[in-house]
Amino acid sequence: MCHMISVYRIVLSFVAFALFLIKGQAVAQQNLTLLQCIEYAVENNLDIQQARITERLSEVDVHQAKFDLFPDLNGTASHNISFGRSVNPITDVIDDQRISAGNMSVNTSLLLFSGFRQLNAIAQARYNMMANQSAVEKVKQQVMVNVAATFLQVLYSKEQMEATREQVAISRAQVANAERKVEVGTIPMGDLLQLKATLANDELTLTQATNTYEINLLNLKNLLNINPSTPFGIEVPENVDLMLAQIRTDYSLSEVFTKAVEINPGMAEAAHRRLAAEENLQIARGALLPTLSFGAGLGTRYSNNREFPISDQLDQNFNQYFGFQLSIPIFNRFQAQNAVKRARLNLQGAQITENLSRNELNQTIAQALADLRAAEKNYASALQAYESSRLAFEYSQKRFDVGLTNAIDLNLSKTQLAQTEADMLQSKYDLIFRSKIIDYYLGKSMAF
Repeated sequence: MCHMISVYRIVLSFVAFALFLIKGQAVAQQNLTLLQCIEYAVENNLDIQQARITERLSEVDVHQAKFDLFPDLNGTASHNISFGRSVNPITDVIDDQRISAGNMSVNTSLLLFSGFRQLNAIAQARYNMMANQSAVEKVKQQVMVNVAATFLQVLYSKEQMEATREQVAISRAQVANAERKVEVGTIPMGDLLQLKATLANDELTLTQATNTYEINLLNLKNLLNINPSTPFGIEVPENVDLMLAQIRTDYSLSEVFTKAVEINPGMAEAAHRRLAAEENLQIARGALLPTLSFGAGLGTRYSNNREFPISDQLDQNFNQYFGFQLSIPIFNRFQAQNAVKRARLNLQGAQITENLSRNELNQTIAQALADLRAAEKNYASALQAYESSRLAFEYSQKRFDVGLTNAIDLNLSKTQLAQTEADMLQSKYDLIFRSKIIDYYLGKSMAF
């Protein structure tokens, strides 16, 4: 039997490991879009899983608060052996002998009235559960924003790496062309050396750009909870230029804020925490009121020094009871009054937190709109600068080919082109990200 259990455990372990490998291979076998990355992160991110545990714990609290309305039922049984002079628990006579006695009982109690504290506790637990559900959604959305930002960083670094690779190819072609011109005496050796130095610098820049791309890809893996050693890639969207043309920047603050207040999970969480604090105040006030409870039970007992058999003793000693208990709080060292004060202060804190969340959301949206408009202007300026630098480089290349300029001027033009291209790429993806932040506040999908 033990051998079969061991085999069964081995098989289960193997299946679990195989499923893990299959899952990892499924991710590695394809390049993921932004939407797929977001969906994968929501399913596997550890922060979201931790928030879900807190949510499930609050669900247990709701169930427990409801079960507290039910009566309890407990059974007890005991058996005692005494030596020497002791009181017989059955006859109440002092005997100088060994006594073996026992008793059994079943008891129940039900709280009939406690200042509505139990009902308020159910409401409080339910509001806490709803707050934790909103907290899960808040973590989800924060993960979605982080994934989108990191995904765009990967796209930017990938495109920058490709642009740097093109610069290296251009520099190699220039060096090869310059070597031929040096052989025929068209340009001096200094120009060739200058171009070789530029090629070496471009190759170093390519190495740095590749390293940046790998680091950003690693950051994306961490957000998705993917093993760093797992091969992984992203799918470059084909509609980036179309999406840039469709970006809207003329939002008003009131338009975005009104929608965000309705759907923002952070605001919902703060509101539910405030409602829970209100119920907690009612619970504290309930402690100032009397409580009424009902109790009932039955039991029996036996002893070894009776002439009757134990079965007869259990029948003869069988007893039942029921009763009510009213407890009126008169003085409890101001514990109940101070509990009310603490609950009232906690409610005021929850109200302030809700207002702070509202103000913070308003300020964050205002900043996001300002960043979006600034990103649009930056992209327009960077794009214009890139186009001008590209034309200037093409003109310098033609002048260098016919011997009207030297390698230093050509290198300056090429460096300017590389810098403006990097600025253009960065401003392009920054504009996309800023627009997606506004989409997030409007409840739209961040994927593209």
